Amino acid sequence: MDMETGKYLAKSRPEQPGVANIENVSLIDEEAKVTNENVDFLLPMSTKFYDMRKSGQSSCAWNEEFILNELAQNICQPNVVILFEILECNQ
Repeated sequence: MDMETGKYLAKSRPEQPGVANIENVSLIDEEAKVTNENVDFLLPMSTKFYDMRKSGQSSCAWNEEFILNELAQNICQPNVVILFEILECNQ
């Protein structure tokens, strides 16, 4: 996130995917017409579900890679923060 704007970090090259092969959002207008548009910011990412009950452990280990197709100088700035959110999903 860009802490100066409070928005997702803008990509340095909007036409190039940042985290997934296909990056677009669906927009619905007031007439319920749906359109797809490419995004010009780095999309949020999520991991696979991790079930601590199966492993019998009190800690999680996802062992997944996060690949950002973005210039390092765009990410490594004082005003940029990378957030990790851990959610508990009871099923």
